[in-house]
Amino acid sequence: MSKSYDSNEIEVLKGLEPVRRRPSMYLGELDDPKLNTMLAFQALCHAADEFIEGNCSTVKMNVSLNKLEVWYDAGMPLDPHSAVNELPAAIIFLSLHMGCHNQKKNIKVGDELCKLGLATLNAVCSTLVAKIRNSNRITTIEFKKGVRVNDPIVQEDKGSDFTRISIELDSSILPNTYFDLSGIEVEARRITKKFKLPIEVEYKS
Repeated sequence: MSKSYDSNEIEVLKGLEPVRRRPSMYLGELDDPKLNTMLAFQALCHAADEFIEGNCSTVKMNVSLNKLEVWYDAGMPLDPHSAVNELPAAIIFLSLHMGCHNQKKNIKVGDELCKLGLATLNAVCSTLVAKIRNSNRITTIEFKKGVRVNDPIVQEDKGSDFTRISIELDSSILPNTYFDLSGIEVEARRITKKFKLPIEVEYKS
């Protein structure tokens, strides 16, 4: 006779732990050679929305072998969300399905740039750092393995709005943590042609 079990034997996973425990459920084949290129473009999810809304005109991707930095000239709101007393930017990086294709303001770019969303990307990064200036205020939010590790301080800082996202993929989850420059260049040209989103790609050693 099989052993019965009760609710205490059911493990409840919080935050981004479901992605880290079962990455294949979210990413598919982890050894897919195109996977890291797809992950790289998840960092443009918010930029695409802001471009279509007329708030973003420049997107830059700086690629090195094991690090990617995305910069675009649009910020994220820096007032805490009233429901959770958390910065909206932090919520986007920590909440599954926030900002992914079924939540976007502009659905037509969802399947192209937000198949997974920023939170899923964050979950499979060893580090992710987002620096944001919006409406003359600035902050930096740091994550390690999908967990926020700092208490972001919002300070006055005059200047143009921007968001800079730096990521390194986690070798404890992905068998390959390197970025394919040629693959990223090809995908950037395709997206630029299809959606007119101006993406500049640079390689940094």
